[in-house]
Amino acid sequence: MKRYMASFLALTGLRSRQMLYMVGDALAGGVLGAALLTVLSEALKRVGKQQDDLWLIAAFAVGLVLYVVLQHFAVARMTHATELACENVRLRLLKAALNAPLMDSENTPAHLKRALLTRDAVQLAGAIPNWIGLLTSFATVTSALAYLAWLSLTSTLVVCAVILLAVYAYQMLIGRTIARMREAYRVADTGLGFADDLFLGTKELKLDPEFARTFVRDDLAATLRRARELSVSFRIQQHDVGLVGVVAFYGLTALAAFAFERWLHVAADIVSSVVVVLLFLQGHIQSMVQRLPALTESAGAQERVNVQLATWERRAEIAVAQQAIAALPPDWRMLRLESVSFSYGKGSAGGAFQLRDVSLAVPRGATVFIVGGNGSGKTTLAKLLLGLYSPEQGRLMIDDVVIDASQVLAYRSAFSSVFSDVHLFRRSLDMLPEASRPGFEKAMDELDLRLQFGDDGRLDVRALSQGQKKRVASAFALAEHRPLCLFDEWTADQDPEFRQYFYETFLPRLRAEGRTVFVITHDDRHFHRADMLVRLDGGRVVDVERRDACAAMVTMAAQA
Repeated sequence: MKRYMASFLALTGLRSRQMLYMVGDALAGGVLGAALLTVLSEALKRVGKQQDDLWLIAAFAVGLVLYVVLQHFAVARMTHATELACENVRLRLLKAALNAPLMDSENTPAHLKRALLTRDAVQLAGAIPNWIGLLTSFATVTSALAYLAWLSLTSTLVVCAVILLAVYAYQMLIGRTIARMREAYRVADTGLGFADDLFLGTKELKLDPEFARTFVRDDLAATLRRARELSVSFRIQQHDVGLVGVVAFYGLTALAAFAFERWLHVAADIVSSVVVVLLFLQGHIQSMVQRLPALTESAGAQERVNVQLATWERRAEIAVAQQAIAALPPDWRMLRLESVSFSYGKGSAGGAFQLRDVSLAVPRGATVFIVGGNGSGKTTLAKLLLGLYSPEQGRLMIDDVVIDASQVLAYRSAFSSVFSDVHLFRRSLDMLPEASRPGFEKAMDELDLRLQFGDDGRLDVRALSQGQKKRVASAFALAEHRPLCLFDEWTADQDPEFRQYFYETFLPRLRAEGRTVFVITHDDRHFHRADMLVRLDGGRVVDVERRDACAAMVTMAAQA
């Protein structure tokens, strides 16, 4: 339990003091509720008797006011803590995904990421109201049992024995539902994966009705049906386990009504008070029993979040705050890959792609074209050059500085990149430095782009095609003035005029500014515009062509 709470507090970012305050609220609320019951029970015992009840009325009124005020502030505190916990869990997951090595993030399916941020974060945070409700009911039941002990110790011992027996039976039965719950969530996650396929492949499905029917019937619908069946079975089993509380309550009430006076020789008026207390406790006993399955689900969500965080945070990258480009040597002359190798996953002998023994020397200010067939390793090499993947063997260097974990964030910050699957953020132009805006506006005019902005002043990207998104990202790249650039299949989504602009205007401008540029391309008509042409095949660099000027730059850098 101690380990569970320590993990819970670490995940949610809540302080132990906050939890103690809520525990105090719960216990106080339970005691006050039982106190109100005691006052009512004593008042019922006085019915028909000529006794002064004004002090009971006053005590009940004061207790009720205190109870209402306490519940208001307790619920406010609990709700704030629950929402804060959910927010903190989501933020930690998102930051972990950002700080994790790219490969670890890419290996987690998108639908599982969404499930963690929605279902699991909510269930995990939902442990707070369930724990507080459980403690409130526990305090109420305990206080009411204390009142019962004052009325009749024998009756109280019988009630406690039945309650303990019910708790033991519940613990024995609930363990059987946990495996079914995990299986239900696993199958539901698989169904979310098929739902992703449907959303991402809607065009393909519409163009192939026969396959669409098969996919929906055999994959999507069959998986969702199986998830539903497991969930129904799990929920019914949960409910059946919860009936332990119902049986315990009715059994106790029957014992009080039929046996206490006859067999235990409890006075009739005491039996009446016991029945009243048990009727009052019914809701709280049921609440306790019903909250336990929800807490089991919360514990499962906490386990899933912890497992994913362990994956993402195991090799979290070291943040070098505020260093950015300044962390790199300002007068660097050469970017080098020395015998770099990389593979996707373990067991590369079984067919996983490998980039093997890549060595390159790229002088500052060179324009490098990376070419090769599909699957030759161009994108993998680009991610290594960007520092998004870490070499399994070999090293990436700027002059004599090895780009390791302490340097990688600063190194990446020196790059402006436009990927083939570019993602444009809804950013505001106010984020651009004032001095960069004229260059951005000039590039936008040259690229024939007119941006639309939402009511919040942020860029509206919904109407932009993939080619337009690449052009907008390129305009930002020009405005950022970073010394290194990478463009991945930039011309693949462009009209001929913009292809010509890219090779004849855009790249020469970057070269004139002294930037080092990497271009992944298939446009063999423009290969002559590169200072270096790096050709890949089967995960190896099979040829490097250098223009005379670039060869001279390499020689000079080596001599320096």
